[in-house]
Amino acid sequence: MATNGKWAYVYDANGSVVAKGDTLNISGTLTKVKDADLSTITDSVTGLPFFTANNGTYWQYEYDLINRMVEVTKNGTAIAAYTYNWKGYRVKKEKLNATSEELRTTYYVFSPNGKLLYQEEEKFGTETANFYRQYDYLFNKLFAKDVGRVGNTEGVRFYYHTDHRPGHRRLPQRLAKPRGAGRGSGNRGNRHFRTERESVGH
Repeated sequence: MATNGKWAYVYDANGSVVAKGDTLNISGTLTKVKDADLSTITDSVTGLPFFTANNGTYWQYEYDLINRMVEVTKNGTAIAAYTYNWKGYRVKKEKLNATSEELRTTYYVFSPNGKLLYQEEEKFGTETANFYRQYDYLFNKLFAKDVGRVGNTEGVRFYYHTDHRPGHRRLPQRLAKPRGAGRGSGNRGNRHFRTERESVGH
């Protein structure tokens, strides 16, 4: 069993982590991994040696037949799930909301060559509409991103700029114009966008 001093890890036959935990039952005694002698513990996918007693935490990871992660649980409760299309692109993500016990779903749409075109996140709590991001490409590079709420007429458009420096950063200047104001404002369908710029290292 591998450990980094805080967590102990269990692997499957493909070498993928199927579980990790910080509390073990060693000879009837609950012991934190940082204090444990792991020489007496063997790797086992069934009968995982992790416990939640003594403030213990353990995570489990499930994979499909081609080794893509499809579910994550924490202390036996599902906190994330993933769905893929036939090309292997992740088209759906369900993730536990940080402020509730409810899974929040995000959908993804890709082009035939794998470019992310659109993603939409289901509304939650007091939110009145789903949140979306739409991506535009020029010469096979990300050119712009639209952000807003589905059905709302207001939105924000980000333009991406290659500055030939490492990293991905927002340019110091922020170009934003109110609805209907000259250059920098646009209207796509019935949605109005103000523009901002982000830089992309090259």
